[in-house]
Amino acid sequence: MTSRHHLPAELQWTAIGRLEAGQSQTEVARWVNVSPSVVHRLWRQFQTTDLASRKFSQGWPTTTTSTDDRYLTLCAGRNRNTTSIFLKSSLAAATGRLVSMSTVRRRLHEGGLYVRQPAICVKLTLRHRRNRSQWAQHVHWMRDQWRAVVFTDESRFSLESDSRRYLI
Repeated sequence: MTSRHHLPAELQWTAIGRLEAGQSQTEVARWVNVSPSVVHRLWRQFQTTDLASRKFSQGWPTTTTSTDDRYLTLCAGRNRNTTSIFLKSSLAAATGRLVSMSTVRRRLHEGGLYVRQPAICVKLTLRHRRNRSQWAQHVHWMRDQWRAVVFTDESRFSLESDSRRYLI
């Protein structure tokens, strides 16, 4: 007996035919050269579904529908500061469907929404805004216009040696 855990399709139907003819599951398992549990599973599945092959599925079924997913992404998009706990409770109130916070986060990730911390910046004063607008007036200058400008703060002076050598 080999350690096969499943049968090819043609052997499945042959095993089912032998079981329907009255052979025992152990005799069929010996004849097909598999474990008796394989034949037992095959026979039980055939009796419940009238199919020899197993239904193919990818993991657990989803708890939310596509409408629920759209609802979550819309709520999160309208209020960017909302939490997954609030979204979970609003979905439960709207549809009556209870989902976990990790499901809410997964659905938001699938919708392209991720948690981001806002950047901490210095507030711009009126003087900063004025200086920026004055600088922006010169953004589109050509090279000839920039050649007329004297940059006086380009030179770099150091009072100490940068290479840590003694100056003689």
